[in-house]
Amino acid sequence: MNKTRKIKELLGTVLSEKEFKYTRLENGIIWTFERTVESVKQKVYVQQHTRLDKEYKLMMWSSAKGQGMCEIGDILPEYEGKEYWQAQTDEEFEEILVFFSKFIKEKGFDVDDFDALGPALEAGSAKAVNIVLMGHFAACTDIPKEKWMAALQKVINPKFMEMNVKAFETGYGK
Repeated sequence: MNKTRKIKELLGTVLSEKEFKYTRLENGIIWTFERTVESVKQKVYVQQHTRLDKEYKLMMWSSAKGQGMCEIGDILPEYEGKEYWQAQTDEEFEEILVFFSKFIKEKGFDVDDFDALGPALEAGSAKAVNIVLMGHFAACTDIPKEKWMAALQKVINPKFMEMNVKAFETGYGK
């Protein structure tokens, strides 16, 4: 089986819907797709562990602030700690590519280019940028907002609480 052709066919179809283009095969084991959205560069890699191993993983990288490299286990808790998928046969290799494609289709690969400095300044200080980002992150989780607020109250100096609550709320609402 021509792995490059199969990767372009199965994974490339899904990625092309998101405007990624296949760019290269590195060292015979890393297949790369890339796109640029405004000033943010993004890459999706399929990597074979070594030329001899029949193990593969999917990695996604973004130049957007606060992002970087992530893998399936970083996003889906049931795969936490799982880095590579085994494929001893061509059929298993195709199954892995279908799984990777489904993952990208369902979980997406969107740019979260979020300005946290402006809201932090509005809240009262550029130093509150981390609390704005925390609020933005909190809104993406299943953890109740009240738990986040309780955690803030435990660690923030009461003198700065009002500013930090405003920063958190601003980030949470974005």
